[in-house]
Amino acid sequence: MHKIFLAVAGLLLCCGGGLAADQPAATAVKTEQPPKLDGKLDEEVWQSARPLGEFHVFDKSITGQRVNDTMVRLAYDDTWLYAGVQCDNPEQKLVSDPKVVNHDDAVNNDESVELFFDSDGTGKIYYHFLLSCFNVKAEQRFINGNRERQSWNFPWRSATSINENGWRAEIAIPLYLFLEFGDLEHIRLNVARNRRIPFMDEQMVSEEKTELSMWRPVERQMHEPGSFGHLAPLAPGKLKMPFLPALERVEIQPYFIKDGTNYYQVEAVVKGANTESGLAELVVTDQPAGGNPEIVRKTFTQNGTSTTSLAIDVPA
Repeated sequence: MHKIFLAVAGLLLCCGGGLAADQPAATAVKTEQPPKLDGKLDEEVWQSARPLGEFHVFDKSITGQRVNDTMVRLAYDDTWLYAGVQCDNPEQKLVSDPKVVNHDDAVNNDESVELFFDSDGTGKIYYHFLLSCFNVKAEQRFINGNRERQSWNFPWRSATSINENGWRAEIAIPLYLFLEFGDLEHIRLNVARNRRIPFMDEQMVSEEKTELSMWRPVERQMHEPGSFGHLAPLAPGKLKMPFLPALERVEIQPYFIKDGTNYYQVEAVVKGANTESGLAELVVTDQPAGGNPEIVRKTFTQNGTSTTSLAIDVPA
């Protein structure tokens, strides 16, 4: 059995009202040195950025419980809004296998974080980004209560790293997204953490539960824009448009033999999210049940919003 992972990214990625008055403001530190998206959080910018603060456990049987196992810091430059996330989990070594492996599936069922952004301050339109510790992503947009999940696939960047005590993530969301229906001065946000907690029941059977916590507490559900906290206004210099290629479709073709070796072919369709062009790289990682992964790369030119069809032969 083989597990197949795919990714596409620009090679020049890093270049480029109903709120109560007493709700705390989040701040994002402006940086001239964008973090390298590797999930390590070892850049200087993360040391200077102020954490959002405690999270509130969302459990109707518990009131007022706060936790300090999730730390979120924000930064920005002229192109991206960055989030640096540190998630502590003493049982992380037992969270060895992902529950979700496909983009836009129920990532919240896994060990994960969720970011909510409303850029016009009304709560009528907001964005929802989900990321698991295994770097599996989902995103959706809500307009007047209507959810756009499969039909809205806006590309964003992320990287994660896992250790025995938890995991870390770095996230980059293009600033120009917030100008679609709002601005950079009235952004409100919330952050959720889904922590997987493995345990043994009375019969010594391995079980698992999930603890949900929110930065800003909610009353009935996590989708409550009125509970989002304010983000202090962002003041980039000249706003820059990033190069944003994204996978539109992927198909795995049957095995075949070439030069005496078994292969299968991965066919991918890539489309740019805006008019920026540049070099991109499609990476296919084949992880057999035993042994080392096989990694195949293909560099290509993506021209603006055009569609690019690619095919890669992967040794089986």
